[in-house]
Amino acid sequence: MAEHLPGQWTVKVENYSLPLWQEDLAACVWDTSPQPGAEFYGPLLHTVNKRRVPWAAVLRSDTGVELAVVQAPDDARYHVGSLAPRDMYLDEEVVPPRSITVQPSAVTAARRVASVLLAEYHRAVLQSHLNHLADDLAWAQEAFEPGTVQSPPQPDLAAAFTRFTTHAPGLIAAVRQASPGTVGAQEVAFVERMDAVFGTQPPGSDPDTPAAIPAVDPLALWLMEGSELIGLARTAHPALTPAPAAAVRSRSAAGASALPAALPPRAGAVPSRR
Repeated sequence: MAEHLPGQWTVKVENYSLPLWQEDLAACVWDTSPQPGAEFYGPLLHTVNKRRVPWAAVLRSDTGVELAVVQAPDDARYHVGSLAPRDMYLDEEVVPPRSITVQPSAVTAARRVASVLLAEYHRAVLQSHLNHLADDLAWAQEAFEPGTVQSPPQPDLAAAFTRFTTHAPGLIAAVRQASPGTVGAQEVAFVERMDAVFGTQPPGSDPDTPAAIPAVDPLALWLMEGSELIGLARTAHPALTPAPAAAVRSRSAAGASALPAALPPRAGAVPSRR
């Protein structure tokens, strides 16, 4: 199946001769919660929580996406789901990508994983980033009045700004991928201006050359107009709306690194795996 997925993937088969090792996998599965009578019932999470699983194949892409594959206990099909991103705080307002069940055909399974599971994975990741970036910006705008930002900026503020600059190219790409007519001409011009400041540098360019230095203060632009870019990314993808908290399972915060003190961490973090 990995040979037919988009991008480059490596595969590792993990043996769970001890139930404790299976529990390590269960703690890292990013799937909807098995709640009786609810539609949020991921087959992978249900299986690794309720049934004995002797092994799983873990697929990792060159972009860092990790998938777990286990054989269904009662037939020849396979359950495929994502593992929680290693470097991202999980958001209780974001519904995780629901695991799927596929037939034992590599090509058919890969097509369904790519079109359903990976699409939902990227939706959930983008929504999590948007929520966190919005929290960062709301805190920064409240904590720092105009003229109070130091040079260099205060550590917490600098960390929040770095998170924005890290994810800004992805937000810009998300807006550009919107359906025709979703974003107007004025918004397109705004995105182009943000891209000139926060977009990815062309390959081989020198970020220290005068041509690469923007004419505006990037941190000030973030404080004044960053929320507009976040809002446009949400507008471009209407599915990125907060989900009811009851629809998302609670996750343990064990092993999490705290967000800056000025930003209370959201519930849940990725446990360490063996």
